[in-house]
Amino acid sequence: MTRVRTSGGGAFRSTTQRKGGSPASDVVSGGIAFRSSQAIGAPPSATFGPVRVLKYAVHKLKPWLDEMVSVGIGPWWISVDQAPEAFVYKGKQSDTRFTWGLTWSGDVMHEVIQPLDDLPSPYREFLDAGSEGLH
Repeated sequence: MTRVRTSGGGAFRSTTQRKGGSPASDVVSGGIAFRSSQAIGAPPSATFGPVRVLKYAVHKLKPWLDEMVSVGIGPWWISVDQAPEAFVYKGKQSDTRFTWGLTWSGDVMHEVIQPLDDLPSPYREFLDAGSEGLH
């Protein structure tokens, strides 16, 4: 069995040989195991379907959008200081506010999200944990 820590930090991939010789893999994250009959190295779209949305949680929106534009992703639609009508995080209502940018690159939608307060949200939690970028 091979165990590989993924770049996400918390998941492990275990590869075993099934009866009959076909490989199986489990991804274990937070105590939850996911089994895939796909061989290691198969494109994610073979298991999960195509990527449609990429979300980025960032401390400052403008530098990220400038970088995206410099590599050809844009133009961006920007929404400043917005509060979702009904934002529920971990089962509780949160009145958090965001500034965010949205664009399409081919069939993929990109969202860059900057939380504007310390209220609960998955983006605030991600940033507070010391991460920034693809969420």
